[in-house]
Amino acid sequence: MKLHALTAVAVLGFCLTACSTVTTLENGDSQDVKVTTPPVKGALCMLSNTRGRWQVLTPGSANVLRSKDDLQITCRKPGWNEAVATNKSVRVIDSWDVSAVTIDASTGAGHQYTAEVELPMTPVAPAAPPPAAPAPAPKVN
Repeated sequence: MKLHALTAVAVLGFCLTACSTVTTLENGDSQDVKVTTPPVKGALCMLSNTRGRWQVLTPGSANVLRSKDDLQITCRKPGWNEAVATNKSVRVIDSWDVSAVTIDASTGAGHQYTAEVELPMTPVAPAAPPPAAPAPAPKVN
């Protein structure tokens, strides 16, 4: 009787582990992140985390590798101030599943980022004109 109970527990544990592993792997270890920079189009954006670096011209998407670390985004375009943002990495799997935690630790598949990020850009302020030359002192007779 004890053998049957032990076998049932082992089978149940295997099924639960296998299901979570399949769910985690279906999500994959990468995802698309769309970046926009209103009111600017054509800004060059660098996305980076501990698993790599990706570039995108706005508006556009990059397929990034997921990580437990946040995704840093920096966008630049001549005549516009640099725009910087952090896309937080959010855990999306249950932490009690040992196999999912193992997969997550090696691939980052158990985390995800916000799918669309908006980084508003502002124009560079024009340079201040040089100070006017002082007026000549009046002549005293």
